[in-house]
Amino acid sequence: MADQRCAGHRNSLAWVLRFMCSAVVLMSFVSGVHGQRTITVSKDGRGNFMTVGGALNAATPGSRIVIAAGVYREQVRLRKSNIILIGVPGQTVIIYKQSAAQAGSTEKSATFIVHSQAAGFQAVGVTFTNDYGPNYKEGDQAVALNVQADSSFFNCRFIGWQDTLYAKKGRQFYQNCYIEGSVDFAFGAATAQFVNCDLYAKKRGNAVIASYTAQKRGSASETNGYVFVGGKLRCDPGVKAYLGRTWGMYARTVFIEVVMDDCITPAGWSVISGRGGTTTSFSAEYNCRGPGANRSGRVSWSRVLTPEQASFFRSSNFIGGPRPQPK
Repeated sequence: MADQRCAGHRNSLAWVLRFMCSAVVLMSFVSGVHGQRTITVSKDGRGNFMTVGGALNAATPGSRIVIAAGVYREQVRLRKSNIILIGVPGQTVIIYKQSAAQAGSTEKSATFIVHSQAAGFQAVGVTFTNDYGPNYKEGDQAVALNVQADSSFFNCRFIGWQDTLYAKKGRQFYQNCYIEGSVDFAFGAATAQFVNCDLYAKKRGNAVIASYTAQKRGSASETNGYVFVGGKLRCDPGVKAYLGRTWGMYARTVFIEVVMDDCITPAGWSVISGRGGTTTSFSAEYNCRGPGANRSGRVSWSRVLTPEQASFFRSSNFIGGPRPQPK
């Protein structure tokens, strides 16, 4: 009977549950490879839970959470290690609407927080969104994802306006992801490597200046930084964007072989007033392409990597270990 039910599904739930088409679908928890526990989530009630938060509350460290397509409007806090979240790319959306002013802090505004206890977290094919729109007020920061532990992301999307992705700390790896916002929409002090990820700067009302990143390395001895290898930088029509604003005095942000649209400001880089450094920061590019990669107007304190430096930043050595793979 379970086989017949699975065979009859024609929606996205079948896509994520097809490997479970047996009598075990009726169990609350399904054992996966090597005893790994799998929990299913679907808004139509066909999964074990109808909310992502409910599934995570029931999960044990190492669990796999398989989420059917749908819009899950909830705020999620994860404190369990080695959790794997699997969605339908572009169709599984975890969304919440909250600003920093409403939440009490930028960090707490996040739709989804990976707390420091949740090391080993991985998400595949999930969209994280904060749909609090720009109101041009103090406290407009509205985080979609706040990551505070070693984590990896594959084919994920991060959608917001100001401060979309808070890569706060830990070692983080992103591959084939999409990040959208308007102000400092990839920011924090993590050691983060982005491979073949696209960033899109969108217009906020009459505001036409955007910034992709704001990295916060606080001292020369810290090893953190943001590295983008491949991928594209694009903008809404009429928008001009900085590659990054230095947030910490020793902020380190690197773009390697990235295709840059003509919306990139000639200066390329900027400073958050009173917080960022120029001579002490490391704002660098290497072999980038496209009209926005023209360095003739770049600020004097930006850099061009040597081949040796580029080799280090693009390798797994930068994040201190082998690159994660989808599990």
